[in-house]
Amino acid sequence: MHSSIGTLMKKETDKLQRELSTEEVLLLFKNHRLHTKSPLRIVKIAEQYLEGSHKKSVENFSTIIWKGKTYMIHGIGKGSLEAFVDALSHTPLPKFNVVSFFSHSIGEGVNSKAVAYLNIIKEDGTDVRGI
Repeated sequence: MHSSIGTLMKKETDKLQRELSTEEVLLLFKNHRLHTKSPLRIVKIAEQYLEGSHKKSVENFSTIIWKGKTYMIHGIGKGSLEAFVDALSHTPLPKFNVVSFFSHSIGEGVNSKAVAYLNIIKEDGTDVRGI
């Protein structure tokens, strides 16, 4: 993700013809990586854990908006991420493979917040990383 964020920061510094403040760097990061709602916006995610005779799986029911159109989607996987990716595969979104996923808490206790890092490769070979 460093290279894509670096490119974003470089474009902004070139445009402004000066160094960015810490606050400007954080705002760019939030606007381009954390608070995006286009072209994909996740409206609702719900899941149900299924137990079979010898393996557990997750069933995902989600509502997303892709390029202004709402989709109610459904998928099944061995875990939450796999079920959601399966649900997305039944939409017009570009196909992709999850290369890596990592998450950790950013606080203490059962009510602490968490952060997740995701790396995907789109069908055209584009490597995309997000938080």
